[in-house]
Amino acid sequence: MRIYRHFRQAKAKAIAFVLGLVALAVSVLASPVGADVWGSQSSTTGAHPDGSTHNYCWGSGFDTNLRDNVDEMFDDALGGPTDATVEFKSTCKFSGSGETDVVWFDADLPGSTRGTAPCEDYDNGYCDQYYVTLDPAQINVGSNDDADTDKTVCHELGHTVGLTHGSGGGDGGTDDCMISGERPSTNSQYERYSSHHKEHINAWF
Repeated sequence: MRIYRHFRQAKAKAIAFVLGLVALAVSVLASPVGADVWGSQSSTTGAHPDGSTHNYCWGSGFDTNLRDNVDEMFDDALGGPTDATVEFKSTCKFSGSGETDVVWFDADLPGSTRGTAPCEDYDNGYCDQYYVTLDPAQINVGSNDDADTDKTVCHELGHTVGLTHGSGGGDGGTDDCMISGERPSTNSQYERYSSHHKEHINAWF
């Protein structure tokens, strides 16, 4: 009798374990495929911005040929489709209260790097100022230079609002400008943020 009781207990535990695995599998399958995690609260790329108006300015000597691309991405990729408010500042403020959120530069970057977006001023868990640097020589390798510039600008701008590398899987796996590396095509999706990434941005701003 005691053996039978132990057998029933063991059987019940086995059934509960199997049901737990099934529930876990269903949960995993229900999650957005390829969805990336929003930026971490650290001083690395993807640090959260200060949450106010996301303004920007031109760093010393910033290439005039790149300015239209930056303006376009602030308006068409960020300011228009998301809850973020964007503003251009004719003069950069590098310290103190109200310093400019994103300062744009161009330079010769190492190797084949097209752009970088480190947090220059990380304060109390947020990034008060990003320095974004673009390398036109690397962006303009091959054809479709203007499209490649838009993708790169959109990508680095995304880092300044807390986005990390990823596909934006909330669109069912649809890629956007936050994918790493070469732009796969001239499709406009690669100079915009997917709905998954826009949800991250809207939740912050």
